[in-house]
Amino acid sequence: MLKVTLGELFESQAALRQLAEQSMDFEVSERIAQAIDAIAKPLERYAIARTRLIQEKGRNAGNDMFVLTDPEAIEKVNRMSSFIIYLPLEEKLKRETLTGVKLSAVNMRSLSWLIEEPETKPVEQDQSQDEFGFLTDE
Repeated sequence: MLKVTLGELFESQAALRQLAEQSMDFEVSERIAQAIDAIAKPLERYAIARTRLIQEKGRNAGNDMFVLTDPEAIEKVNRMSSFIIYLPLEEKLKRETLTGVKLSAVNMRSLSWLIEEPETKPVEQDQSQDEFGFLTDE
């Protein structure tokens, strides 16, 4: 099971749609289709509740755009965004299964809940750092 917040899903909708429109192996396409099916209902309920709250508690900023200024409403939207759901997928997609797929760095970042992170090797530093973690000349 993959663990993801509603906020992450909401923010990654366009990236997931772009990924889903790419040509790739059948097995990978099938897993992406499963992810889309699994998130459809929770995202729909979240979008409806979020929109309703913003329209009820928000201030109309023109052009049917609403801005939340009520701290309680903002907190409620933030709580809804951080609600965790579990997707019925065994594991994240391995990067090597997406060979040939073109995604922007922004879309890759927003799909981090679905795509395995690359292994990173720790970088050895000969320089010292100050109390904020910045490198110094010492």
